[in-house]
Amino acid sequence: MESTTKAHSRAEGFPGGFNLMELPDSSLICVLEHLDGKSLNAIAQTCRWFSRNYAGESRVCEAVAKRRLLDMHGGSLEAASRFRNYSWRERLFIEEDAPAWFDMRQCEVAGVQVQPGHGKKSATVKLVEMGPKILLSDVSTADQPILRWRLRVTGNTALELGVVPACLEVSNNSLHKADSVRGSRTLRCTGFSSQITAGAPLPGKI
Repeated sequence: MESTTKAHSRAEGFPGGFNLMELPDSSLICVLEHLDGKSLNAIAQTCRWFSRNYAGESRVCEAVAKRRLLDMHGGSLEAASRFRNYSWRERLFIEEDAPAWFDMRQCEVAGVQVQPGHGKKSATVKLVEMGPKILLSDVSTADQPILRWRLRVTGNTALELGVVPACLEVSNNSLHKADSVRGSRTLRCTGFSSQITAGAPLPGKI
């Protein structure tokens, strides 16, 4: 309550209250640089001012997102733009907010042990019995439009990656057999598999 009262009193010292948009461009950019990708996307869609060009480079929020990504990847433009056909704001969101985790209940049912990674290290996934095993994300695309896992595969690389309909009753072979939802011709598992995976009807090979 005290901090709110003080902030309100300071705002009263400005004619008409304090207006963030009255800050110089350079100061406003410094404020925006403290926002995450999700917030930058939201503010760019809320106010047309942030869609104008800044310093002849790109739109304000785009310029901020690009700087953040370059800093994140040590100045490498190639690494910063690795997600093609997306704006800089969208790329920042994918890097910061899109990562998904595993459905731990499904992991327990499937017989998979998962140890979270620390810092930039990938999580460790261990099969406690023979496969195939299926791992599911803890959220669906209905909850989060873009999902991203960071995986490092060692040993047996007979791997399949894809999507599974949320309404499908999942088994460990669902993706491998490209199972479909009962009564539907279009709702089915799809994705791609490694070259050494045998018998998978998935359309893509890596």
